[in-house]
Amino acid sequence: RYKLNNEVHDDILFCQPIPIHTTGEAIFNVIDDFIKNNYLDWSRCVGISTDGVRAMIGSKKGVVARIQAVAPEEKLTHCCIPREALATQNMQADLKQVLDEAVKIISFVKGC
Repeated sequence: RYKLNNEVHDDILFCQPIPIHTTGEAIFNVIDDFIKNNYLDWSRCVGISTDGVRAMIGSKKGVVARIQAVAPEEKLTHCCIPREALATQNMQADLKQVLDEAVKIISFVKGC
């Protein structure tokens, strides 16, 4: 997610399979290989959003900790989308529509 011409844009950087055992190290290595193979600079990474899974946020071995080691300016944001999906499984349609709009607004504000 980035801001361009005063608009927030969401783009997928890359999509690649990850190993069956999704440890923080394995996930970080997939991302790190992509960054290095495409001559990108970790210092330009300023944020990461995750749903809070242990492999992602573990304080020593999680992906976020590993990224913070190479990109100290990076800030963590917890993604609310997985929680929304769980909350809306048995929700009335009109309430779900209100929640969907709220998530869009929150995502926009967090992206600014």
